[in-house]
Amino acid sequence: MNYEEQVKRLDEILKALSDNNTPLSDAIALFEEGKKICENIESTLSDVENKINVLTKQGIKPLDE
Repeated sequence: MNYEEQVKRLDEILKALSDNNTPLSDAIALFEEGKKICENIESTLSDVENKINVLTKQGIKPLDE
């Protein structure tokens, strides 16, 4: 899954976990899936931050400067 798909899936998981009708066993599985997705998103954002840092050190400035 790409970043956008992961965010969408995480939103779906949060909605399911907010539903009081979700069985406990399903909620636990969803929580575990959500945790893994959060870790993947965090890794993706860290990679992007590192790439931005490399580019700015090479003299390429962000557009807003």
